[in-house]
Amino acid sequence: MPVTSRRVQLTNYALLEYVYADTEISTSSAKPLLLTNAYNNQYQFVNSATAASATGNTLDNSATPVSSDNTKWVYLTTQTNVPAIKIDPNLSLTDQSSYLLNEQYYDTVKVHLAAGYDFAGLDGFIVDIQWVEWTPSGAGGKKFTAAAQVYLNSAPNIQYNPNPIFLGDKFYDRYITFSFPSLAIVNQNFWAAPTAPNTIGYNYTHNNVGFSKNSLIYSNLYEIQKTTVTNNNSYFIIGNIYNTSFSPSDVYSYVGANIIENTNYNFFEYYPTYNGGYIQEYLANLNAAPGGDWVIINQLDVYEQAGTNMVLTSSMTLLQQNNFNEAAILRPVLRNSAYDYSFTIQYTMRLMNKVDNSEIIRIATVTSTNPQNYGYSLERINVLEGFVPVAVYNKIEQVQTANLTNSLLGNQGAYGYGTPKIVTNTLYVNSYVDINYVSIDSSTTVGQSLGQTVYPQGLNYIFLSKFVNYVKFKLFTVSKDKKQNIALNLAANGMNISLSFIYDDGTKTYFAPQQDLSAADPSAGEVLFRIDDITSAKLLNQSNKGYYIINQNNLGDEVLIYSGNFDSQDNSVKIMATINQTLIEDLNKQVGDLQAAQYVLLHGATGTSISAGNSSASSSPSSTLINSSASQVSSAVDNASSYVTSSAQGITNAIKTAADNSVNDPNSVGLNINLNVPDIPGVTPSLGSPVNIALKPNVIKPSNPLTSTSTLIQRLSQGAIANVTKQTST
Repeated sequence: MPVTSRRVQLTNYALLEYVYADTEISTSSAKPLLLTNAYNNQYQFVNSATAASATGNTLDNSATPVSSDNTKWVYLTTQTNVPAIKIDPNLSLTDQSSYLLNEQYYDTVKVHLAAGYDFAGLDGFIVDIQWVEWTPSGAGGKKFTAAAQVYLNSAPNIQYNPNPIFLGDKFYDRYITFSFPSLAIVNQNFWAAPTAPNTIGYNYTHNNVGFSKNSLIYSNLYEIQKTTVTNNNSYFIIGNIYNTSFSPSDVYSYVGANIIENTNYNFFEYYPTYNGGYIQEYLANLNAAPGGDWVIINQLDVYEQAGTNMVLTSSMTLLQQNNFNEAAILRPVLRNSAYDYSFTIQYTMRLMNKVDNSEIIRIATVTSTNPQNYGYSLERINVLEGFVPVAVYNKIEQVQTANLTNSLLGNQGAYGYGTPKIVTNTLYVNSYVDINYVSIDSSTTVGQSLGQTVYPQGLNYIFLSKFVNYVKFKLFTVSKDKKQNIALNLAANGMNISLSFIYDDGTKTYFAPQQDLSAADPSAGEVLFRIDDITSAKLLNQSNKGYYIINQNNLGDEVLIYSGNFDSQDNSVKIMATINQTLIEDLNKQVGDLQAAQYVLLHGATGTSISAGNSSASSSPSSTLINSSASQVSSAVDNASSYVTSSAQGITNAIKTAADNSVNDPNSVGLNINLNVPDIPGVTPSLGSPVNIALKPNVIKPSNPLTSTSTLIQRLSQGAIANVTKQTST
C-alpha cells in the first residue's frame, strides 16, 4: 500500500505527524488486547509486551482515564508490584488474538517535539487516538480509543531525529512514535462483511456494531499537571487539553513529488505533482477554499556513497510560493566526487497550510552513478578549431567596392575608405533531413495525401554506422475519423519519450531526446536521438536488430509506443531494394486484379476482350462509378503535384534570384558565395530537402501497399505504375 503522511500542529511545542498504512503486522507477533473501561464505558486497544518494538502501543506505555470527565488517568505500566489493571475492578483486559484476522494494517503517529522543550512545569503528557462507533442516526456514537500513550519528562522512549524538521520558526529534533490499527482498513474489512466475527470492527465495538463510515480520527494531547502515587501506581492529574481531527484516509493521495536527473545538461529537475502533472491548478483550488493558504516547502538532502557509507554532505530547504507549473533545477556540488561510487538526492516536498500549519509530506529519491559530473570543477573538453555546432545555416556573402557613393557613405560606418563592405544574406537550412515517419496507431492504413511514406508498427528501418548517429523520428497517429494521419503533439501530451534497444543478454539501453527545438519540434511530433559511436558499434554486433520508442509514465512504467528494425548502413541499399521490389510486386498484382475486376464489370464473366482504344464499349453503373472516382482522385493528385512542383521551384527561384541580383548589381565587382555547411555524413541535406519535409506524408504499408483504389491511382499519376507496366509488357 502507498505510504503517505500529513502533519498537524497540536501545540506550540508538539507537531503531530500521521503516517497512513505504514506497516502490515501479524496478529501472532503483536497480540491485540481489549481494555474495557467502566469509568467512561469505552473500549481501548493495546498490544501485548511482545509488540514493544513493532508498535510501541503496549500497557507499559499506555494510560487510561479513571474519571468520566478525563481529568484523571492511571498509568497502566506492569513494572510495579501490583499493576492497576489487576486491582481496579473498573478495568479489565481480554486477549482478542484468536478472534482476529492474522494480518492487520497499522497507521503510525509521530509526535515531534521542538528543540529545547524540557516539559517546564509539567510531568509529561498523554496523546490518544480515537474513533466513533456506528449509530443508526449517524451521530452520537461512543468513542473508541485506538491508543493512549504516556510520555514523561524523563521517559526513555523519546528518540532524537537525525534529520530535524524545520517548520515556521522552530526546529523539531526529537519525536515519540507508536502504531495502531488503520481505521480505513478496519472499516473496509468490517463493512465488507458486517457479521464476520474476525474483524476489529466486530470485536472492539459495543454490540458488534462497527465504526462509523464517516468517522474522523480524533487526537488529543493532555498535559500532566501533577502526578500522585497510590499502591505504587501513578495517577495523572490533567491540565490543558489540545485536540485536532483529520480524515482516516489520505485525501491528498494524488499529491506527489518527482525528481529526475537530466543527463544531457548534468543537473536535476524536481517539482511537486498532482495526479502525475504539475500542481499549479490544484494548489489554486486549495487556496480558493476557505481557510486555505498553501505553499510548498522543498527540502533537498544529498547523500554521498564512499565505500559502504552513505554520508549526508549537504541539505537545503527552499520556500516555493510561485512557478508551480515548471520544474526547479538543482546542480549539487559533491565534496568527495573523486571517491564516490554514487550519490543519492532525497527530495522532501511539504505542502503546508500557513493558516493551521498542517502539512502533507511526500518524499522522492534519485540515485546517480556519475559523481564525477558534479565535483568542485567541471571537466573541460578541448574542441579542435573548426568545430561547427549542430544548428547549421548558409551564408551568401557579397563583396562590394568602397566607391564613395551616397549608399556606401551612408553605410560604411567603421569600414573606412577603401575597405570592402560585406553584405550577408542568411538562408536557413534544415540540419536533419533523414527523418523516419512512423505511426504509433496500430490501425494505421494508407493515407490520402502526397509526401513521405509513414510506416505502421514494426515496418520502419533505421540504418546505423559505426560512428555517431543522429536518428530523427516524426510520430503520427490517426485522426478521429480514421481517414488521415496527424502529427502527434508530444509537448501537449506530456510524453517522456526514450529510444531503447535490447541486447542479446536481455539488458536494455536508453537514449533521451536531444533538447534542441531548432532540430526537432516536439509539438510537431518530432524527436531526435543521438547514438554514440561505442553504443552503435555494440548494437551492430547484436543478433537482436529491433529498436523501441517508449514512453515512461508518472508511475515509472515503460510503455511501448512504436517498434521497428535497424541494420548497418552498409546493408541499406540491399534492404531498401528488397522493400522496393516487394512494393513493385504488390503493385503489379493490384493492377492485374483491378483490371480483371473492371473487365468483369464491363463485359460479364464471359465476353470478348476489349482493346485499350475501344471507346464504344458499353459501361455498367458500377464501372461508371469507378471511372468517376478515379477521375476525381486523379484530378486531386494532379493539383497536389502541381502545388509541390511550384513550391519547390519557388524556393529554387528565390535562391537563384538572390544570386542573380548580386551579379547584376552595377556596383558589384564580383560574387563570392560561401556555403558554410559542414559535411556530416547522413546529416547534411540538400537545399531542396526542407520542401519535401514540409509536405503532408502519405502512408504506405510496405507489406500491403495498395489497400484502396485511391492509392493505386495516386501511384499511376506519379509514374510509378507506368514503369511497372513497361517491365511487365516486356
